[in-house]
Amino acid sequence: MFRHNLILILRTFKRNKSSFFLNLIGLSTGLACAILIFLWVNDELNFDKFHEKDSQLFQVMQNWKTSKSIDTFEGTPGPLPETLVKEMPEVEYAAAVFDASIWGIPTISVKGKYIKAHCLYVDKDFFNIFSFNITGGRADHVLTNKNSMVISEDLALKLFSTTENLIGKEIEFNNNTFLISGIFEDIPSHSTLQFDFVVMYDLLKEGNPRSFYDWSNNAANTYVILKHDTDIKQFNDKISGLIERKNGDSFRTLFVRPYSDNYLYGTYQNDKQAGGRIEYVKLFSIIAIFILIIACINFMNLSTARASRRIKEIGMKKALGSDRKVLGSSAFGIVYLLSGDFTKIVLASIFISLPVSYFIAKLWLDSFANRIDLHIWYFIGAGLITLFIAWITVGIQAIKAARINPIESIRYE
Repeated sequence: MFRHNLILILRTFKRNKSSFFLNLIGLSTGLACAILIFLWVNDELNFDKFHEKDSQLFQVMQNWKTSKSIDTFEGTPGPLPETLVKEMPEVEYAAAVFDASIWGIPTISVKGKYIKAHCLYVDKDFFNIFSFNITGGRADHVLTNKNSMVISEDLALKLFSTTENLIGKEIEFNNNTFLISGIFEDIPSHSTLQFDFVVMYDLLKEGNPRSFYDWSNNAANTYVILKHDTDIKQFNDKISGLIERKNGDSFRTLFVRPYSDNYLYGTYQNDKQAGGRIEYVKLFSIIAIFILIIACINFMNLSTARASRRIKEIGMKKALGSDRKVLGSSAFGIVYLLSGDFTKIVLASIFISLPVSYFIAKLWLDSFANRIDLHIWYFIGAGLITLFIAWITVGIQAIKAARINPIESIRYE
C-alpha cells in the first residue's frame, strides 16, 4: 500500500509540474520575505542590549522649557557626572561622553603612519559603565592618566599590525603624545556608540573649561549606573531641579531613561515619549505576518483548486467500501498523509520550500545586513506555522470530501 501511494505521489508531481513549481516559488518567496523582516525586527529589538548592566544603565536627558513647548535632548552640563556621584547615593558610576566627530574625524599617527579614527572623550568610569570588553589592561585602570589612550583591536592592527604587547606604546594625537593603556574588542554592530579610541574628558576641561565644564553648557552626554533598588520616579524627582540649584536655570530640568531605549524610543514631544524607530518595527512586524499568511493561503488555494480532480477518486473509494469516518478522519491520520494534496503540502513546505527560502534569505543578508545571524530555527518556526495552516485547511477539505455522494462524483466531469 505504501509503495502504491508513493508511486501515485510521484506521478502527481510529474503530471502537475507547473502548478507544483508555482506553489513552491510562491511559498518559498513568502517565507524568505517574512523571515528577513523578522530577522531585522529581532536585530532592532536587541540594539544596545548586550551591556552586562543593561537594567541599571541609564542616560541623563534634559528638558528645555520654551514659551511654546518643551524640547528634550541628550546634551547635559559637563560637571553633572561628578555631581551625581557625590550627591546622589543611588548612583554607582557616572561618566561624561563627548563625540569628537562633530569636529570631523581626527587623525592619529605612529612613526609617520597617519590614520583617521573615530574618537570619544570620556570620564574614567566609562568602561565600568559600558561592557566593551577590554583585552589589554583592566577596565577600572585604563583611564587613570590624562595621556592615556584606549584603542580598538582593529585600530591596533592598522597602526601596529598586531594586538600583542602594545601597552605603553606611543601614539600622536592633537599634537600630543599618548600612551596606550588598554585595548578593547571591536564594537558590536548593534551598538549605538561606535568609536575607534577614547581619551580622557579632562583634556577638554583644560582646553575649554567654560565650554566643557560649566553648568550653562550642554556639550556632553551623561550615562549612569544606578543601584538595583533605585526607584526611578523618585530619582527623577531628585535630579529634576539640579541645574536650577547649581546654576539658577529654572527652565532646564533633568530626568533619566534606560540607555537601551534610546535607539527605539528616541522621539519626544512636550516631555513625553512619542515613538521613534519602534514604529517601523511594529509596522514591519505586521507586514511580515501578512506576507506569511498570504503566502500560506495562496499555497492552499493553489493546492485545493485541484481537489475537483479527486472527486471521482473519492467516490470510487466510497463505492468500494470506504466510509465517511475513514475518509474524514484520515485528514488527521497516516492514511491522508500518504495521499495526494496533503503530501504535496508537507513535502513542499518542509523539505523543499524551507531550503529554498533559506537560500533566498541568505543571498539578501549577504548583500545588505552582514551583522544579522541567519538561524535555522527561524525557518523551522515558519515551516511549523505553514504546516499548521496547511493541516487545518486540508483537513477541512477532507471532511467535505467525505460527504460527497459517490454516484454524483462518478458523473462529475
